[in-house]
Amino acid sequence: MTGRAVVCHFNFDRLDEVMSLIGGNVRVSGFVRYFDDGSPRTIAHVEAIQVLSTAHGKKPRDFWGSIPGLCLAQDSVECLNRAT
Repeated sequence: MTGRAVVCHFNFDRLDEVMSLIGGNVRVSGFVRYFDDGSPRTIAHVEAIQVLSTAHGKKPRDFWGSIPGLCLAQDSVECLNRAT
């Protein structure tokens, strides 16, 4: 709840769920690694995602455009287009 972005690693079978939540605020539980200042850096092995707020109709490309590596082996642009 720091307001900073945190990199989350999730199973491919959660891709549609994750893509639908981009731009919103979520609480994610899993294996957390922290920065030296104590704020979360990454979350691996995501176990649960709790929706706190949504993006209210915004699409992933409205926030970032193309994000290298977002969709694993898929082309990022194709992945974002699929989610819109």
